[in-house]
Amino acid sequence: MAVNQYGIGARVRIDAEFRDLDGALTDPTTVTVSFWKGSGSVTTSTSSWTKDATGLYHLDITTDEAGTWFYKWTGAGAVIAAPIRNGKFIVNADQA
Repeated sequence: MAVNQYGIGARVRIDAEFRDLDGALTDPTTVTVSFWKGSGSVTTSTSSWTKDATGLYHLDITTDEAGTWFYKWTGAGAVIAAPIRNGKFIVNADQA
């Protein structure tokens, strides 16, 4: 699978789906998203994301350094839910 590539200053949308054990979209009590920049520094948030609908969330990230960026969504609390999307993308210093 190809990895998406962007330039510095790009706005990248990462998203997640949370489903219960029966496969139905559901909201965890707490949603956390973490992303690691190319340098390895990490940002974690339990509130900067946007809820689009039950079980569907996104976060817009503005890239500010080159390298491979990774992200991970987690859900916790009263509802046992697992994220569908964790991933990575590449930021190139010379790509506009």
